[in-house]
Amino acid sequence: MKNFTIVIQGPQDANSASAANAHRYLEVGDVVVSCWAGNDVSGFEGLPVKIVQRPLPDTSGVVNDQNIYFQCTSSLNGLGEADTEFSIKVRSDEAYTDLMPMIREIMANPEKLVTNNTYFRRDREWKFHPSDHVIGGRTDTLKGTFSILKQALETHDTEIAGPRPAEQRIFLSFLRYKGIRANWAQSKETMRTWCGVVPSRRLGSIIWSDSWGQHRVDSHYIKCIEDI
Repeated sequence: MKNFTIVIQGPQDANSASAANAHRYLEVGDVVVSCWAGNDVSGFEGLPVKIVQRPLPDTSGVVNDQNIYFQCTSSLNGLGEADTEFSIKVRSDEAYTDLMPMIREIMANPEKLVTNNTYFRRDREWKFHPSDHVIGGRTDTLKGTFSILKQALETHDTEIAGPRPAEQRIFLSFLRYKGIRANWAQSKETMRTWCGVVPSRRLGSIIWSDSWGQHRVDSHYIKCIEDI
């Protein structure tokens, strides 16, 4: 599956979950590790991965609640090194031993933004709210999405960077990249048309984290896009 690049984004240390799982990612594609200058990347020693280390960006004057600017910047830094048609972005503090269900969903729906279902909200809770833990699609689409998001965070573009969850900001950036107006009255139809979802339980043995360091199963998270 060398048509895919797995971009591991976020801070690294020698014992990170993603470093321990990198050999699994290499089974399905190229691997780019995008982290910050000074991070310990010794956990990847001996593996044929590309490591991109950039200075932690200055967040003065930009929107960075939920560390959205950090996520956006490290994702872009990694995607910039991807030369495959498709990419999958994962977090440095998480691990998924089987990305093949994601790959199959992306190949079946190459124009969509495909995520897992962690914090994928139902429409009645949050409109345009996929997951941001695992995100896949065409590499150019992901680059365009995060580039639009980065600019919106820097310019305080309220249509995207206003007070809303990080996941919603990412999907609104995707829609803008696609040239699609975010019609809030037709949010369900838009999500069903342009977003794919793979339940995390299908992604092998997993390690995932949230802001509170807790691992939970919540019945509100959708299992398929029709649940939206």
